[in-house]
Amino acid sequence: MAGVVAAFNGGFKVAAKAGGAVADGLIVSSLLPGMATIALDRFGHWEMGTWGQPGFPSSNFSPVSLRQNLPPLVAAGVVAPSAVANAWMQWGDPLHGNPVQPRSGLGVDAAGNLLYLAPIKGVLPKQLGDAMVALHVRYGMELDMNPYWPTLGASFIPLHTAGPLPVQIPNSSHDPSMYFTAWERDFFVAAVEPPSSTCRWVAPGLTHGFSNRFATPQPLRLSGAHCPRL
Repeated sequence: MAGVVAAFNGGFKVAAKAGGAVADGLIVSSLLPGMATIALDRFGHWEMGTWGQPGFPSSNFSPVSLRQNLPPLVAAGVVAPSAVANAWMQWGDPLHGNPVQPRSGLGVDAAGNLLYLAPIKGVLPKQLGDAMVALHVRYGMELDMNPYWPTLGASFIPLHTAGPLPVQIPNSSHDPSMYFTAWERDFFVAAVEPPSSTCRWVAPGLTHGFSNRFATPQPLRLSGAHCPRL
């Protein structure tokens, strides 16, 4: 049955100047060429690639939301040269100058699966990239880092209201139930597709922009023929 199965953290703050962001057509910060980007269309489908490169997004894909965070950590199955050379200062500002930090990332493998990684004990950028490659990731981007930010919550069953998220990052700084109310940074939500091809997830869009530092809540609903009753 369709429903929410996971939520996890986004990338750096806008002030970090690690790339741009667009939320439901609202430009939060300008998109930058060469940055690793995940694009979402109005139905919640996604594509990943490097902004400004030919073929991304694909011609039949119309993104309404885009999130960038640094250049690609993995491209064509190879870890970025700056990460291999341990130029860690190019991969975020670590606490107390220690580059071994909890880091999170997104990657897509050859089968088209989207993978979220978050080694909470602390790794170098190269180690996160190596982990992606070991999981057959062909393209990957780093997300947020440092102990306070990587946060994952996942459910064994699709959720239609706030509920338990038993799958979590061990020793995470936060309970992922915070994603059900409000959080000071952006985050991703993973949902199970509706069973009918004529039924799609839709959201109202950020028609009122931002208010009090938080975006307007975006409740998902099913729209179309033969949608199940949730």
